[in-house]
Amino acid sequence: MRFLEDAVWRYFGYPNALWAEKCAVCRAMVARTRKPGRECVDCWHVELWEHGPVMQRVSGCYPTFDEACLNLIEELQRRGVFSFAKVSREPVRVVNTGEPPDGHPMIITDRVLILYATSLEERDSVRKAVAEWANAEGVEPFIPVRRGCWGLEDLLRD
Repeated sequence: MRFLEDAVWRYFGYPNALWAEKCAVCRAMVARTRKPGRECVDCWHVELWEHGPVMQRVSGCYPTFDEACLNLIEELQRRGVFSFAKVSREPVRVVNTGEPPDGHPMIITDRVLILYATSLEERDSVRKAVAEWANAEGVEPFIPVRRGCWGLEDLLRD
């Protein structure tokens, strides 16, 4: 699988022309107008925190968080519901403004896997596949999601 890394993130499925263009257009539009456009609205992040409920459920199955993330990404690829993801290399600030708020760990910093989707249907398919991977069917509504990037929540609400 293609990946790229910088000081903070390890990107999987990247470079990906769709996401590179989508993110650039969204950021430029929000900077210019302070309003979301289609690229912003059709952007969902499914978040799996290392110490959140879903990853804790599978923590004993994999030696490291990175290995669990790679296994999940490979499973999503097999199912045809993977397009792009990123994993923090180190703990980042837990931003629990997505839905549901209780799907986030109750700590200040943690590592996170973010899976991207371009529609509600794709977001829900990813959540369902994650729940099945974790042997936690029925918990999809409790897997945290947010629309767009951290810091844009107020602009991108429902």
